[in-house]
Amino acid sequence: MIDIILLQKISDISSKIGPGYTFSMKNYLDGHHLQWKNQFVSIVWRNVNWDEDKVEVLRFEDQETRYFFISEIKVSDVHKINIGNF
Repeated sequence: MIDIILLQKISDISSKIGPGYTFSMKNYLDGHHLQWKNQFVSIVWRNVNWDEDKVEVLRFEDQETRYFFISEIKVSDVHKINIGNF
């Protein structure tokens, strides 16, 4: 069963990064691993052994990884994140 806190996190991140991603959720250790993915980047959030206020953005082109605080993602950043231009 998915709890309200997890649903809120999915909603918060999805609303920040916008449309154009496929979404998946997996069990991860004793928690969850959430992933949003498009042709350029993978955005990951975990709630185990992780800062729950951050997402990891992996650019496929060169395997560069960046970390962003969810609260710091602004509308002007979304397009750059979407195409891996950070």
